[in-house]
Amino acid sequence: MKSVILKVQVTTEEQTKKLAADLAEQIKDFRCVTLNGDLGAGKTFFVRCFAELFGVPRVSSPTFALVNVYEAQLKIYHLDFYRLITMDELFDIGFFEMCEDEQGIMFIEWADMFKEILPKRRIAIDIELNEKEERIFTVTKYE
Repeated sequence: MKSVILKVQVTTEEQTKKLAADLAEQIKDFRCVTLNGDLGAGKTFFVRCFAELFGVPRVSSPTFALVNVYEAQLKIYHLDFYRLITMDELFDIGFFEMCEDEQGIMFIEWADMFKEILPKRRIAIDIELNEKEERIFTVTKYE
């Protein structure tokens, strides 16, 4: 079942931090968050805002590493599918093992590149950057 739970326009970094804090408990319960949006839309910044809430001091983009793992109050897997070409690469980076880790939360940037393998139960965050440089976050629950 799919339901949009929030659609909000964000104009400042502080508002993005507040959004991450407001969604933190729901995100923890779902364990998988997908993030989609154009380059520069704020996907990594949103993950950074969430991770800071749980004691992760520094979050960097996983574009080149493909996966960053942060261990603090929560174990956070931060993945980027942008440079992946085949399903085999998902096995190579340990994606399916991460899906089974009940102690971890996955954030997947560019998740729509392999949407057929995404966990059915997840939160999807789509970020649209408009002509005024405002970000429109659409948050959808899949259960």
